[in-house]
Amino acid sequence: MPGSKEERKHRFWKVDPAMYTRGPARSRASSLKDPLQSLAKPVLISLFFSYPLIVVFIGILYGGILYWASLTGSFALLGLFLWKTGYAKNFEAWNPRLGKQLLALLVAFAIVVGFYLGLFNARLWLVPITLGLGIGALIILVRRN
Repeated sequence: MPGSKEERKHRFWKVDPAMYTRGPARSRASSLKDPLQSLAKPVLISLFFSYPLIVVFIGILYGGILYWASLTGSFALLGLFLWKTGYAKNFEAWNPRLGKQLLALLVAFAIVVGFYLGLFNARLWLVPITLGLGIGALIILVRRN
C-alpha cells in the first residue's frame, strides 16, 4: 500500500517515472526561439547604449543628410511604438504651445551652432567664456527665486 510505514522504511524517496518519458517533438521554430530569447536582452541593452554613437558615426561617415534622416526615422519609430503600445495616451493632456516650442528649438540650435563655431574659432578661450555665462545664468536664476 503506498504511503504505508513499511514502504517508507525501505525507500527514502520516490521516483516519478513520468519524468523520464519523452516529451513532444520540438518544431524548428521553437528550437530557434530559445537561443534568440536568451540573446535578445543583452543585444537590446547594447543597442540602447550604442545608439547615440551609431547615429553620430553615421553623420560623420555619410554626412548630415543621412544623420538627420536616421534621427527623424528613430523618432518616428519611437512615436509609432508609443502609439501602438497605447502609451501615447499618457501624452494627450500635455497641450503644448507649438509656437513657443519651435522658438525654443530655434534658439537652442543657434546656441549649439554658436558654441561649435566658437570652439573652432576661439578654441581655448571659449571654455572659460561658456563657464562664466553658465555661472552667471545660474546666479540670475537663484536670485530670481
